[in-house]
Amino acid sequence: MKRIVRWGVLVGIVIGVAGPLLPLLVWSFAQQWLFPNLLPQRWGLAAWEYVFSPSSQVTEALATSLGLALLVTILAALVGAPAAWALAKYQFAGKRLIEWLILAPLIVPTLTVVMGLHIFF
Repeated sequence: MKRIVRWGVLVGIVIGVAGPLLPLLVWSFAQQWLFPNLLPQRWGLAAWEYVFSPSSQVTEALATSLGLALLVTILAALVGAPAAWALAKYQFAGKRLIEWLILAPLIVPTLTVVMGLHIFF
Protein backbone atom coordinates (compact mmCIF):
# COMPACT_ATOMS: atom_id res chain seq x y z
CA MET A 1 0.00 0.00 0.00
CA LYS A 2 2.84 2.39 0.84
CA ARG A 3 4.40 1.68 -2.53
CA ILE A 4 1.20 2.63 -4.36
CA VAL A 5 0.95 5.86 -2.39
CA ARG A 6 4.59 6.72 -3.14
CA TRP A 7 4.10 6.13 -6.86
CA GLY A 8 0.88 8.14 -6.78
CA VAL A 9 2.66 11.06 -5.13
CA LEU A 10 5.56 10.81 -7.59
CA VAL A 11 3.20 10.76 -10.59
CA GLY A 12 1.30 13.71 -9.14
CA ILE A 13 4.50 15.72 -8.74
CA VAL A 14 5.67 14.89 -12.27
CA ILE A 15 2.29 15.89 -13.73
CA GLY A 16 2.25 19.05 -11.61
CA VAL A 17 5.70 20.10 -12.80
CA ALA A 18 5.67 18.87 -16.41
CA GLY A 19 1.97 19.44 -17.12
CA PRO A 20 2.12 23.23 -17.50
CA LEU A 21 5.18 22.89 -19.75
CA LEU A 22 3.48 20.52 -22.20
CA PRO A 23 1.53 23.26 -24.04
CA LEU A 24 4.81 25.17 -24.47
CA LEU A 25 6.40 22.15 -26.08
CA VAL A 26 3.44 21.75 -28.45
CA TRP A 27 3.50 25.48 -29.16
CA SER A 28 7.16 25.29 -30.16
CA PHE A 29 6.17 23.00 -33.05
CA ALA A 30 3.12 25.05 -34.11
CA GLN A 31 3.05 27.47 -37.01
CA GLN A 32 -0.60 28.40 -36.56
CA TRP A 33 -2.64 27.71 -33.45
CA LEU A 34 -5.88 29.62 -33.08
CA PHE A 35 -7.84 29.82 -29.84
CA PRO A 36 -10.76 27.42 -29.97
CA ASN A 37 -8.71 24.55 -31.40
CA LEU A 38 -7.18 22.02 -29.06
CA LEU A 39 -4.16 21.38 -31.31
CA PRO A 40 -2.38 23.54 -33.91
CA GLN A 41 -3.72 23.64 -37.47
CA ARG A 42 -0.22 23.77 -38.99
CA TRP A 43 2.95 22.25 -37.62
CA GLY A 44 6.50 23.35 -38.31
CA LEU A 45 10.04 23.68 -37.05
CA ALA A 46 10.50 27.44 -37.55
CA ALA A 47 11.01 28.14 -33.84
CA TRP A 48 13.59 25.38 -33.47
CA GLU A 49 15.36 26.47 -36.66
CA TYR A 50 15.71 29.94 -35.15
CA VAL A 51 17.02 28.57 -31.84
CA PHE A 52 19.78 26.58 -33.55
CA SER A 53 20.61 29.13 -36.25
CA PRO A 54 23.99 30.93 -36.08
CA SER A 55 22.30 34.34 -35.87
CA SER A 56 20.24 33.30 -32.84
CA GLN A 57 20.92 35.10 -29.57
CA VAL A 58 19.30 32.41 -27.44
CA THR A 59 22.60 31.47 -25.77
CA GLU A 60 23.27 35.06 -24.72
CA ALA A 61 19.70 35.48 -23.48
CA LEU A 62 19.90 32.26 -21.49
CA ALA A 63 23.24 33.28 -19.95
CA THR A 64 21.84 36.70 -19.03
CA SER A 65 18.74 35.13 -17.46
CA LEU A 66 20.75 32.62 -15.44
CA GLY A 67 23.21 35.27 -14.27
CA LEU A 68 20.40 37.59 -13.24
CA ALA A 69 18.60 34.76 -11.45
CA LEU A 70 21.76 33.89 -9.52
CA LEU A 71 22.35 37.53 -8.57
CA VAL A 72 18.75 38.03 -7.40
CA THR A 73 18.85 34.78 -5.40
CA ILE A 74 22.03 35.81 -3.61
CA LEU A 75 20.71 39.32 -2.94
CA ALA A 76 17.38 37.98 -1.63
CA ALA A 77 19.19 35.58 0.69
CA LEU A 78 21.52 38.30 1.98
CA VAL A 79 18.61 40.63 2.72
CA GLY A 80 15.96 38.08 3.68
CA ALA A 81 17.87 35.85 6.09
CA PRO A 82 18.87 38.60 8.56
CA ALA A 83 15.41 40.17 8.29
CA ALA A 84 13.73 36.83 9.02
CA TRP A 85 16.09 36.23 11.94
CA ALA A 86 15.29 39.66 13.41
CA LEU A 87 11.54 39.17 12.97
CA ALA A 88 11.69 35.77 14.66
CA LYS A 89 14.00 36.78 17.51
CA TYR A 90 12.95 40.27 18.62
CA GLN A 91 9.81 42.14 19.63
CA PHE A 92 9.61 45.72 18.40
CA ALA A 93 7.08 48.36 17.43
CA GLY A 94 5.70 47.80 13.95
CA LYS A 95 6.61 44.11 13.83
CA ARG A 96 3.03 43.04 13.05
CA LEU A 97 2.81 45.62 10.25
CA ILE A 98 6.04 44.36 8.69
CA GLU A 99 4.85 40.75 8.92
CA TRP A 100 1.55 41.75 7.33
CA LEU A 101 3.32 43.56 4.49
CA ILE A 102 5.50 40.51 3.88
CA LEU A 103 2.49 38.18 3.77
CA ALA A 104 0.20 40.51 1.78
CA PRO A 105 1.39 39.30 -1.65
CA LEU A 106 0.46 35.75 -0.65
CA ILE A 107 -3.09 36.82 0.20
CA VAL A 108 -3.80 38.61 -3.10
CA PRO A 109 -4.28 36.15 -5.98
CA THR A 110 -1.49 36.34 -8.54
CA LEU A 111 -3.96 36.59 -11.42
CA THR A 112 -5.31 39.84 -9.95
CA VAL A 113 -1.86 41.40 -9.95
CA VAL A 114 -1.04 40.15 -13.44
CA MET A 115 -4.28 41.52 -14.88
CA GLY A 116 -3.53 44.87 -13.28
CA LEU A 117 -0.03 44.91 -14.74
CA HIS A 118 -1.41 43.87 -18.12
CA ILE A 119 -3.31 47.16 -18.34
CA PHE A 120 -0.13 49.21 -17.91
CA PHE A 121 2.17 47.17 -20.14
